[in-house]
Amino acid sequence: MSSTPANAYLERLQRNLFAATGEDPERLQEIGDKTMATVLGGATKVGFPDAEAIPKILQEEFARGLAMRPSRYEDPLTHMLMVRLADDLEKTAGTLGYELPPRPVFGTLPLGQLNASAIAVPDSSEHLIVFQKGLFGFMNLLAKAVAASLPWVDEPEGGGVSFSTDVDKIREHLKSDSEPAARLADFVASYVVEGDPHRSQQYFLGGPAMRLAEILRYGGELFVLAHEYGHIVSGHLESDHRTEQVADETLTIVSEPWVKEHQADYIGMILAVSTMHHEKDLDIAMAFGAVDLVFSAMALVDAALGVVAVNDPEATARSDTHPPAQLRQAMLREMLDRALDDEAQVAAARLFAETLDEIMQVLWDSIAPYLSELHARGVRPSPIWGIAPA
Repeated sequence: MSSTPANAYLERLQRNLFAATGEDPERLQEIGDKTMATVLGGATKVGFPDAEAIPKILQEEFARGLAMRPSRYEDPLTHMLMVRLADDLEKTAGTLGYELPPRPVFGTLPLGQLNASAIAVPDSSEHLIVFQKGLFGFMNLLAKAVAASLPWVDEPEGGGVSFSTDVDKIREHLKSDSEPAARLADFVASYVVEGDPHRSQQYFLGGPAMRLAEILRYGGELFVLAHEYGHIVSGHLESDHRTEQVADETLTIVSEPWVKEHQADYIGMILAVSTMHHEKDLDIAMAFGAVDLVFSAMALVDAALGVVAVNDPEATARSDTHPPAQLRQAMLREMLDRALDDEAQVAAARLFAETLDEIMQVLWDSIAPYLSELHARGVRPSPIWGIAPA
């Protein structure tokens, strides 16, 4: 673990901000070992090819993460995930002609919302890109719930499997299979109330749904980082900064007026979809759907926080620095015409995004009463969301 101003600043922020939310900073050093135990325990349950080799692969990844992580409070496996996402994005940025400065330092913090931020390091030219605690785990679990919500059918010819985007069939499927909604209620409550989506029951998928879940997870996580890279390639890191008080820390955040957020969304979408399509050989519609799902995830967490805090799904959806998630989502869908010159691809991408939207709405309708019940019982959001107890 190297020592730079950015690394030292990240470690200080993690120590102070996590302590302010009631987390014992020293316990954070144990997170990596617990992550390994969880992943290794479930590695052979999901039907991976060469499942017996997975523990060894993960042990090697864990060792690399320990050596590379920028702070002793950072989970090694989460850090390696960030590094690999950055490797993929930077390769794509080069092929698209974007010139990137030296890589920022990555980390996780209790930011108060499902998002990421670029932070200027005091008395230094370095920057951090930090993600809300639990964001990657939440996107992983959400991708599984969404993929499991689609009705999968065997193709009569060719022996393949496909899913239906017919909204009525999706609703019927979710009526007959309550597990996706039950799982969603479990991990949303764990994230909102306990501050950690992984305190929910483990969620393993098999079959074709597992592959789609992996695409949605990867694309969603990629876009969250790609959005911050959108700020970088747009020169936002060199422009005006604003300060924000988080607990007892005053953070210098890259200025984020709405126009810059939309600009970073667009460039981030180009980077993420191009990476998924050209580097991973994934369908553009699925790649865009994974990007679009990020905004649905943000809206879902905002609504869940509002219900648990004050029994109002709209209560926490407003931000002085970021446009509403639904507005950002609508803007990107509109800008698809600018990014793609193939009308059929644009139509397919929008259709898949709208299908995922329908799934999220049905799932929300299923879990909202449970969240309202939590509020009625006096349960309130975790301090990582920065919401004062009512």
